Amino acid sequence: MGTLHFTRDWAGELERLATDHESVALLVSKGAKSRGTLAAAEAALAGSCIKVVDDVPPMPDIAFLEQLWARLSDARMDAVVAIGGGSVIDAAKGALLVANCASPDEVAERVRLGRLVNLERSPAILAVPTTAGSGSEVTPFASIWDREEGQKRSIEAPEITPRHAIIDWQLLRTLTGRALLFPALDSLSHSMESLWSVGRSDRSHIHAVTGLQYSIAGLGSWDQPKDALSLLSMASVHAGLAIAESRTAIAHSISYPLSLDFGVPHGLACSFALPAIASRASVLFEANSLEWALIDEAIEILRNFRLKDAIDEYCSRTQVFRCVNRMITPGRTDNFRLPVSERDLTDILAESLN
Repeated sequence: MGTLHFTRDWAGELERLATDHESVALLVSKGAKSRGTLAAAEAALAGSCIKVVDDVPPMPDIAFLEQLWARLSDARMDAVVAIGGGSVIDAAKGALLVANCASPDEVAERVRLGRLVNLERSPAILAVPTTAGSGSEVTPFASIWDREEGQKRSIEAPEITPRHAIIDWQLLRTLTGRALLFPALDSLSHSMESLWSVGRSDRSHIHAVTGLQYSIAGLGSWDQPKDALSLLSMASVHAGLAIAESRTAIAHSISYPLSLDFGVPHGLACSFALPAIASRASVLFEANSLEWALIDEAIEILRNFRLKDAIDEYCSRTQVFRCVNRMITPGRTDNFRLPVSERDLTDILAESLN
């Protein structure tokens, strides 16, 4: 685990941390320029030699990392600064892989192997999340999409856990509506999935319960966004720390083909089926336990958001069911504490989409 920095001056904190680094790759999304975060970051990093990548896409894929190799292979960076949502932070983790590859072909090969090994070069990652949900700022893995083979890939290594995560909830003020909601639902999903995960531990349990409490409080204050922002930031951090140990499970496995094939935003894709999954998971919890009380409260919140209607905007019921055979993902469906078959998935989807 890296060091967490809670602040109301992310740029000042970044400037302080950057004094330890001479050559920095700065990764942001296209929207960072119009929001002013790119200029603020460049000012904070003015004492370092900066190479800027200002076009990180949503759901970074192998093709983007191959392009990143061409842009960064000659940069002797000792740090990678990621300012953005989960996609930007995951791309920064991919940049560490890029720094250890001799060619774009090697980048693709190692992503498809699903692991990082022998990282001779491990630049520090400094993450500044601008959404509250992915938890990527505290996890040792990243999602990289393989559009050529139609799969979601994961890369993982202790070295890609951000060495520093700067948490400033005021960065969320630029977000409204679904841009704020969908990442928050991702965080909620992380906490719930961690509680019914095979890989759960005492430590992940503490973070999952805490994250779920913050998510419920934040989403429960949805009509007063200013009050919700700091709560959602804390939810993201705790939920991220939970899945860093327990990993995610069936809800995330369901989400992958929906995001890849139809562009369903990740937070929506991994949360719309949670009530149906939780119904099956109820046998795993004591009826009067804190865990189940929180899950039950979260389910009511999810139902109020009418997520089925949001799914309908991206794909039809028929299209969703055609993906069932791709929703069983090793390491995800088998991380759920109950057996999962294609028939089980079909029933979960039917309940979720009715």
